[in-house]
Amino acid sequence: MRVLVTRPPEAGEKTAAKLRTRGHEAVLLPLTVPIRHPEAAFSALALPHAAIAITSAEAIRTLSALTDRLAPFLADTVFAVGPSSADAARRLGFANVIAAGGDGATLASCVSAHFGEASQGDALLYLAGSPRSPVFEARLAEYGVHVTVAECYEMTPVEGASTALRHIFETERIDVVLLYSAETAKRFFAAVEASDTDGVLRDIRFFCMSSNVFTAVPAEFREKASVAASSDETALLALLEPLP
Repeated sequence: MRVLVTRPPEAGEKTAAKLRTRGHEAVLLPLTVPIRHPEAAFSALALPHAAIAITSAEAIRTLSALTDRLAPFLADTVFAVGPSSADAARRLGFANVIAAGGDGATLASCVSAHFGEASQGDALLYLAGSPRSPVFEARLAEYGVHVTVAECYEMTPVEGASTALRHIFETERIDVVLLYSAETAKRFFAAVEASDTDGVLRDIRFFCMSSNVFTAVPAEFREKASVAASSDETALLALLEPLP
């Protein structure tokens, strides 16, 4: 299969390597690139907090820039949105990492179940990105968990995405598009519209990380969209094996 990967460059390269080991060909189309703010993360970590929450491995990549200054915080409990972000936290040196089911709602439930008393003491520190889904923070509010949000990275649009997409469709056969977030899905279909290549999509399948991503797929393409069994990359890539 020739698979279009819509992740940022660093994450996209890792996905491409996984695809190659499965016998597929990856075509990279980054739609966003991260701008990281490690000093903002460090300032937030220096304040009292009960635990840390992350909804993307991008937060861990931001923390990696702190090098030795991160050492005092490696004993903190980290609530990670899913297995990939949890693994990234452990590789960086965090010793107490709890992985949730892969989306903001299950992460909030996990935090509440393990640390519901956070609202009575120091706040949960959410190392967040921008833009982001409001689900995690909204669910924490429902559970009564006090949270402090520190925006430590931002995902900015890649210039010329529609031109790059048109070139890909003109020169390559794409079988599957991988969509990791609702924001990515919106950006992808906006690029399709801007490049006037929507006619090409009739022969393409769309694999979505979650039901939230699926809802961002335009209605006319949802018949060819599938949702991973769980909100993690392993389950997403499993949709490729086998394809009818």
